[in-house]
Order: sequence, then C-alpha cells, then structure tokens
Amino acid sequence: MDPQIVCLIGPGLSAAAWRDVVDEMAPAPALSVTLSELVEGDLDVDAAADALRRRLDEAQVRRPVLVGVSLGCLVAARFAARCPDRPRAVLLWAPVLHPTPVRTYMAHKILNPNPVGGLSSSETVDRQRIARILGDATGADIRDDLPLITAPAVVACGQDDLAHHRPTERAANVLPDAEHEIVDTCGHDIAVDAPQAFPRLIEQVLSRAAESPPDGG
Repeated sequence: MDPQIVCLIGPGLSAAAWRDVVDEMAPAPALSVTLSELVEGDLDVDAAADALRRRLDEAQVRRPVLVGVSLGCLVAARFAARCPDRPRAVLLWAPVLHPTPVRTYMAHKILNPNPVGGLSSSETVDRQRIARILGDATGADIRDDLPLITAPAVVACGQDDLAHHRPTERAANVLPDAEHEIVDTCGHDIAVDAPQAFPRLIEQVLSRAAESPPDGG
C-alpha cells in the first residue's frame, strides 16, 4: 500500500481547503489533522507530539509521510525528532521554527472578523481557540529538533510568503537530508493560493519516501 500521508495543519489556515487537497492525493491514503484536534487545553508541543503518536498507533499507521503546515511544523518536527524511525519522509510547508511575540502578534492581527489569511467565511472558526493556540506557541523552539530528523525531507514555502523564506532556508540547511523549494505565485496557505502546486510537492516527498527503507532500517 502507498505510504499514508498525515497532514498537520496550523491554526488559522483553511482546514476545509487542506482536507480537499489532501483527499485528492489518491491513490495514497491520507489523513489531515489540526492542532486543536491533538490538544484539548493549552498547546504543549511535547504533549501534541505524544497525542499524534497515539493517534497514528490507533490508526495502525506505522510509517507515514508527515506533512507539517505552518505551526503544524512544530509538532511534525518534534514527533519526527523523537520518533526518527516513524516517518518515511517529511514535508515542512512554511515552517515556524521559533514563534516570537512579534510573529504571534501579527498572527493575532490576521485573525480579525474579516475572512483573510486563509480563513474561509464558510467555515465555523473558533477565533478565541486559535488565538490561544497561537499564544501558547510563543516560545516553542524546534531548531534543536531539526538535526535529529533522519527521514528524507522537503522544505518549502510560497514565493509571496516573505516572512517564511528565511526559516524555510534555515530548516532545509539544518536537516540532514532535505530539499528546498519555493513555490511561485503562492502565499502562506498553498491550499488556498495554489492548490494545484501541492500535488507536485507530495509527489516529490513520495519520491523521497520511496528511497527510504520501508522498515526504517
């Protein structure tokens, strides 16, 4: 069976749009998860990584292709570093390596009553919940996790997402086995801005997964 794609979606992005593009990844089975599904209270990256491991165990997903999106990269990287034998390959999209108060403040500004920044007016969005997750993420740091991720990786962001160009390049340089990509005419949320580009990235990371031994050894 093709590798299971597990997509961790950061808060404030369009979960519906991401589920649409992930569901179109047939024939590879896929699962999309939001951070709020992993944690009931305050966001703790270690606790979220443990919750992800339990969810994968319950679903009998042994070696997924792990996709982290924005703040979802915090949990994806922590899980991949703590369980290096689990991911077949890793895709980090617009990674947030070390959320700062300034970055969190800007994210809060995006979460206003108008549907911007990937939030869809057709979705029911718990803005207070998202704001709390963003606040909890301040101070989290995965920079020391990246060198411990042994799975082949692709690190990418949108050409118009200038704030994430440097973190994306840094992550690609630190990961032991990574490719670096910039997607043209795309902002922060590829599922909304350039959904047609996401399958290409998935094909790229699946190709890298095919190079990884299926049993981790």
